[in-house]
Amino acid sequence: MSKQAKKTANRAAVQQTEPAQNPVAVVVQNAIGARAPLPAGIVITRRITMPSLVMKKAGVVAYLTIVDAMRVSTVKNKPVKDSDGKEKPVEPAIVCTVGDILTGEMYTFLVPSVVRENLKRDYPNDTYVGKCFMIENKGKRNEGQRYWDFAIAEIDASGLTAAAQSGEGAAQS
Repeated sequence: MSKQAKKTANRAAVQQTEPAQNPVAVVVQNAIGARAPLPAGIVITRRITMPSLVMKKAGVVAYLTIVDAMRVSTVKNKPVKDSDGKEKPVEPAIVCTVGDILTGEMYTFLVPSVVRENLKRDYPNDTYVGKCFMIENKGKRNEGQRYWDFAIAEIDASGLTAAAQSGEGAAQS
């Protein structure tokens, strides 16, 4: 089965699940809507664009459900110049679609390398898809460190209240 077929099948399976039993279904169903109330009789049937979620600030915590598998972004990055002034290519970002468990907003998540490697190690064959996580940027331990430290925990979001699911509370970004 192709990656696109898996992605489509997973989204369909999530959307067919009873929301009260599956917090991922709640996020996906809520995400089709807009943040601002729509006029009566208008329903969003498909999101064409999604905002990006980047976790580059120490202390940022996000409560996310991962909707599809990580993939290489198709966005082409401009080359950057090194200290000698020579252009060097930039690696494309690794992204996946996530939903904020607290607000229902959907994002294209630019997956930090540390998060990617930990999820791949602990969830082989993309088994992290459909699961909920708390991801916290812990910052850098020292000035010379090139990467951010992250705390990652799989969470059970089935106890969310209706108030939290309807938008009271949000991931810090």
